Amino acid sequence: MKIIREKIALWIVIALMLAYSAYFSALSIQRHNTFRTRASDMGQMDQALWNTLHGNLLQDTRPDGKNLPRLTDHVEPIFLAIPFAFLIYDGIETLFVLQSLAIALGALPIFWIARRKLQNAWAGVAFAALYLMFPALQAANLAEFHAVTFAPAPLLFAYHYGEERAWKRYIFFSLLALAVKEDIALLVFTMAIWFAIQNSKFKIRNPGNPSRITNYELRITN
Repeated sequence: MKIIREKIALWIVIALMLAYSAYFSALSIQRHNTFRTRASDMGQMDQALWNTLHGNLLQDTRPDGKNLPRLTDHVEPIFLAIPFAFLIYDGIETLFVLQSLAIALGALPIFWIARRKLQNAWAGVAFAALYLMFPALQAANLAEFHAVTFAPAPLLFAYHYGEERAWKRYIFFSLLALAVKEDIALLVFTMAIWFAIQNSKFKIRNPGNPSRITNYELRITN
């Protein structure tokens, strides 16, 4: 029965993810079609990604008419992969759908983490739903298109696999998060420190006179 409940819970989370993706994709496209997106940043992103697919690496046209790569603003290696989505559908709508799917994907590791921590699959469903209903996340989803919206999912997957001690998957998703934007490195580095500490054993030993604190040694062994 437990396995059946967990499968049902997982399918509910997947259904929530699909519903979120469909709704926010449609809403984002509707906002664009009613002139609520701008040349900066939506136009710049779209042009840079489309140009990349056609051989002009992350080039976009600035207000002064010059064509410059986005690397002058940010380091976003993930933008080298995203343009291939235009091979499926060559339109700006592709970016809105891709962004909504990327954000929704973060609900899956949230479900796994909550289920493991609370030993309850339905708690996992509740936390996954809370993630998808988080106002700041939804606001980011509707704020045109930005690389940083691709960060939550790989960061959450990395945290999940770090706690599972599945280090190869942890490293993969950490590298994927690093590819999103330069400032994500701060979060990845902090997470790495946390897991390094969590997976070390701390022992305090007093080899001599206990009245002298300088005699204490802190040993860290893996």
